[in-house]
Amino acid sequence: MSRALPAPTMTGISAADVLSFQEAVESVTVEDAILDYMLSIVEKTRTHDSLALGVSPRGAQALYRATQALALIEGRDFALPDDVKRLAVPVFCAPRGHQHTDHFGAAANRRRRAHHRRNPQSGWKFPCKPFSL
Repeated sequence: MSRALPAPTMTGISAADVLSFQEAVESVTVEDAILDYMLSIVEKTRTHDSLALGVSPRGAQALYRATQALALIEGRDFALPDDVKRLAVPVFCAPRGHQHTDHFGAAANRRRRAHHRRNPQSGWKFPCKPFSL
């Protein structure tokens, strides 16, 4: 990587450090094939019979940014399909205070949704083209 990030100290980090981290995250490359992979996962959540509600556009954006952040934390300036696979469930299933509405049909589908939360990646396909490092 070309950019050296500030090292956190025991007393914390400064506002300038936070801005530096944010800029560094935004500079992480996400190839089109990985973006297509993310969007295919999002689309599957919107069309799956066992889910009352699919991932929103903001949820898709959160996965994109989290994927970039994970790559940066692991010392890379590029994202991998494994980053997406590792983060999709935690990002999409994170509780959000403004989204605690029980949508119509959700109560009847709880058991099926719980199964898919435990086994969410069945049927996901990684990009076919191998990535060179």
